[in-house]
Amino acid sequence: MSEPVHDWDKVVNKNVRCEDNQSVGNIVAVDNDHIIVTSQGGMSRYRIPKPFVENYNGAEVIVKLPRIALGGFKMCVHFPTIRSNEISITNYQNWANLMSYFQTEHSILNLVRV
Repeated sequence: MSEPVHDWDKVVNKNVRCEDNQSVGNIVAVDNDHIIVTSQGGMSRYRIPKPFVENYNGAEVIVKLPRIALGGFKMCVHFPTIRSNEISITNYQNWANLMSYFQTEHSILNLVRV
């Protein structure tokens, strides 16, 4: 049974699915107004406003958006390459959540605001 999200901490690490039944990825962070979703494979991140969250069924969060509309919520995150040890974050409104995620999941030498 699906219901609205009351405890946002419970949805961290849960799968996100769009209204057209396509899987997006997993929630890696939650702030006051948004959920941060990493796509499967970790190549894309989305900052989706909470009003777009339709419900939570205990295993998945359903968003009121078709998959194609997620591009408008995509975050610009550049991951380190062999030649660079810097990560530039152009959308850093969710700085604390990203820092927390990166510190636990990735080794970082420099963060550079662009």
